[in-house]
Amino acid sequence: MTDLLKLQGLLFKKTHNIVPEKKVASILLDIQRRLPDEFPGKTLSDAIDSLNFELVLPNWLLSQTLIHETFFFRHPEHYEAVASHLKNVRPVKEINILCAGCSTGQEAYSLAMILDWHGLASDRVKITGLDLDPAVICTASAAQYSELELTRTPAEYRKLVSKYVAQVNGSHRGVYEVAAKIRNSVKFHTGDVFNLTPRDYNIIFVRNLLIYFSQNDQVRLLSALTSRIEQGGMLFLGSSELLPVGFQPAGWVNRASVLERKAE
Repeated sequence: MTDLLKLQGLLFKKTHNIVPEKKVASILLDIQRRLPDEFPGKTLSDAIDSLNFELVLPNWLLSQTLIHETFFFRHPEHYEAVASHLKNVRPVKEINILCAGCSTGQEAYSLAMILDWHGLASDRVKITGLDLDPAVICTASAAQYSELELTRTPAEYRKLVSKYVAQVNGSHRGVYEVAAKIRNSVKFHTGDVFNLTPRDYNIIFVRNLLIYFSQNDQVRLLSALTSRIEQGGMLFLGSSELLPVGFQPAGWVNRASVLERKAE
């Protein structure tokens, strides 16, 4: 087996991601450069073998492997759907929302912003962001973003975002920070979406993750997530994502990229 195929298999095993060969080749070159410091005395093949025994891949490797495409209010119709849903149910008990594969945090913060904007923010609403990459969790927890990152916000939501994001005092490079009331309403954790802690959720965002997984893993993940969502809850996929063949959960309504669990 070539080193490229060996590394590609390792990355699939550790992250569930099908990493393209071109990207694997680039990562191989980086591992080669790191051999003297990270893997002294080892060949490239030996280094890959040693990574196979690591419980968690090193941060530098995870950051190169995982895709972290995100910005504030990406696919804004999903955030409005959450706000509309919570307006209708007016929760009397705790509402738990999970952003799986939350990347650098803009998705979770967008949820907190839209709920506050509509007067739905509450101590009973808990938002959790989860990602496999510790580096992006650090960024999300810091809640600071560049001016360039803010410009990707859809035009119709920039006024809303500006209410909750302000330039850091003394910043000369256009660094902006999310307001404390929004930061404090979201908790971020490093973790594997395939190994969630045993708790139930009312709403789960798992957007633009399925496209990186095999069909078997897509079915396995969606089966696990839908089993964690309470009656009347919702599961959000990426706008262009389709349910894998063979996944037909009973008691759910499929509305394009949104699945709703029927209330009995």
